[in-house]
Amino acid sequence: MIIVCTKHVKEGLKVIHLPHIHLISNQEKRFGNDKCQICNQKADYKLFNYFPQMEQRLKTVI
Repeated sequence: MIIVCTKHVKEGLKVIHLPHIHLISNQEKRFGNDKCQICNQKADYKLFNYFPQMEQRLKTVI
């Protein structure tokens, strides 16, 4: 997972294979301390790698 601000979404997407994007809600922003991992400003998005979820689903099916 990588946490990024609006300015750095494209850069974050380049480093994650099969990315999934989660918008950080206003409530999470108020209570959390998430910073962009590129510029250290307030983060707006969490970018996830798809593989852990896919592997879990495959194990469930098999």
